[in-house]
Amino acid sequence: MKKFFAIAALAFSSVAAAETDWIVIPTEGAGRAFLDRASFVEGANTTDVTVLRSYDDKITLGEDAQTGVELYPHRSAKVRYAVDCAARKVGMESWELYSGNLGDGKIVWADRESGPLTLVSPKSAEERIAFNAVCSQDAALRQVVRRLAQLGH
Repeated sequence: MKKFFAIAALAFSSVAAAETDWIVIPTEGAGRAFLDRASFVEGANTTDVTVLRSYDDKITLGEDAQTGVELYPHRSAKVRYAVDCAARKVGMESWELYSGNLGDGKIVWADRESGPLTLVSPKSAEERIAFNAVCSQDAALRQVVRRLAQLGH
């Protein structure tokens, strides 16, 4: 048992040393994506996790139909996913679009789902990775370590 607490303390100290714990994840297009393993937050039925996308080129969400002005030009985005392990579903809870790469620069647009969260079966590589990261046994161990730390153990 002492060995477990020693391992847990070591794991917690490495998590506490950095606010984020980014790992590279596969993308389905140009650019890079990262999952923050330190961003897990448990809710009543879901666990939230953050993914950062950084694009090689400027991305827009289309053009205004009347003016032709590009909508929300950005080079990176932080997406907060809600993951329901029991239902095996994910949903986009909130997002922030940035003018620069890797979440740098000005926030171009930030918003969140305003109504009931829509959860769907993970389809994209990013959604599947977010789901697997949250629902894996490794994620469960991190949650135990965080709880022990919060309790002062």
